[in-house]
Amino acid sequence: MFRDLEARVVGLIRPAAPAPQEPPKAGESPDESALVSAFLGRVTVEPIRTSRLVDVTFVSSDPKFASLAVNTLIDEYVEQNLAIKLESSQNSSKWLARSSTSSSRKCRKASRRWRPIATSRTRCRSTKNRTSSRSG
Repeated sequence: MFRDLEARVVGLIRPAAPAPQEPPKAGESPDESALVSAFLGRVTVEPIRTSRLVDVTFVSSDPKFASLAVNTLIDEYVEQNLAIKLESSQNSSKWLARSSTSSSRKCRKASRRWRPIATSRTRCRSTKNRTSSRSG
């Protein structure tokens, strides 16, 4: 029974002309690599002119399997892109939080350093203002 199912799946995936096969990736058996290469050999992705869309097709004798393959590829692509954007946003948020904290510390430190100078200037001005109002 398993061999029948395997033969059907391989028959659905394997293209008419053999696709160039890459060497197996780490942790991937030669059989898995062959199935992945056969699957990818049936996928085409073409940009649609004057848009940001692409046309994804999968060649198969079974229209339901072709539809499932295309929809699964598109769903995985969208999910992967959302995950990348989320990670990028989180990294930016962390950087901004660190930068904000650092800037706040610098601002408080500078404020403490300039406060005595500002106070003495204010006193001088108020003394000067009192002097000029008395003489006037």
